[in-house]
Amino acid sequence: MKINRSLILISALIFFLSLGTVGHAATSSSATSWDGVTKTQVGYYNMNNVGMTTDSTGVNLYVDSGNTNQPLPLTNYMFTINGQPFLITLKVNGTQVTATAQQAFGSWQTLGTVGTGSLTTIGLIQTLTLHLSFAALGITPTDSVNFSNSSLGSQTVAAAVITNPATGVLDGSDVTSQPEPADSSSDAAASSSDLSTSTNHNNQEGNLGITIDGNFDDWADKTKHAMKISNDDDNIKYASLLTDQNNIYFYILMSPKLSGGYTNFQPDGYQLKVGGKVFYLSFNNHSTVQLDLDQKQGVPLNIYSSDGVNNNLIGQAYVARHTLDQKMGDGTTVKGSSYIMECAVPFSSLGGISNTSGQTITLANPNLWDGTIEASGGSTGPIILASAGFIIAIAGAIKLSGFKFKRRSR
Repeated sequence: MKINRSLILISALIFFLSLGTVGHAATSSSATSWDGVTKTQVGYYNMNNVGMTTDSTGVNLYVDSGNTNQPLPLTNYMFTINGQPFLITLKVNGTQVTATAQQAFGSWQTLGTVGTGSLTTIGLIQTLTLHLSFAALGITPTDSVNFSNSSLGSQTVAAAVITNPATGVLDGSDVTSQPEPADSSSDAAASSSDLSTSTNHNNQEGNLGITIDGNFDDWADKTKHAMKISNDDDNIKYASLLTDQNNIYFYILMSPKLSGGYTNFQPDGYQLKVGGKVFYLSFNNHSTVQLDLDQKQGVPLNIYSSDGVNNNLIGQAYVARHTLDQKMGDGTTVKGSSYIMECAVPFSSLGGISNTSGQTITLANPNLWDGTIEASGGSTGPIILASAGFIIAIAGAIKLSGFKFKRRSR
């Protein structure tokens, strides 16, 4: 009977642990749900693909960056619904997107959170899916929806209508399978200047899957922020800052829009602030690199601080040079190239700095951009607690079974 109790308990543990996997799979949206929706090409020179539908709950939007490697904008999304214009601004946390709205007429009333979605990256191609709630917008269900975004192109896209073939009315199914937004009427629409000056929380717990080797495909699903120096809208740098329990990772892609822009690898000026303490980072002995196209090179990382930290690390940073589409003054597209880098800064190299959660971690470089990127401190709590809970449960099962470990003779 004791053995039966242990078997039951262990079986129950396996069942409950498996629920997490089953639940995750059940909530994911269909990867092919947009395949049957007509896409419209939108752009000035490089073209993006846009699809839009309506159903009984709201508006569904699909945008991908098509044949351009420029990240999708987070502002200037204009929807005209039943003749009423709404300006939508996106906020990104990891791959999750939250949409806030303002009425683009009258007093420009702020409506708070009106939709949710996702923003994913494969290589340098981004895909946005978004669901806007009619209820949150204060609109009765309608099929009269037009969309435009001046940052994407001058074209206007009209929504297709999802109907139920049996009834001929708007169907309640949402092709993006996004949940209804929580009430957040106090949210204000973000300013477009937030991209270069505000703090961006971008922490991810557990194993991030990042290897510092000069192959940048493991950054494909990580959020990147467009950083710039004020009043310089050409020389964009796409940056990401992440932490886990061991390292602080960052990624920087030089991506000027115009040919002749600043594309070089910048070895100096990095200021990493962890828990109130500032560390100064430099690379390759303060020297840039000259690489052939598609060539990569490991560069040494130097970490120092005013209170005596001075560490020189090998194997923690890589630089590469890759192809970049750029514009000439007449608007024609040319093939250029630029530098991209990745780096891992071990917590163990920061002179006793803890990797516990709750502290603030920021990265600045006045040579490249104004403001800072921010990531929350790496928390190992969920991983440790899950492991400890499993061990305690197994120990309880062993105790119930009456099993005893035999002391091994030395």
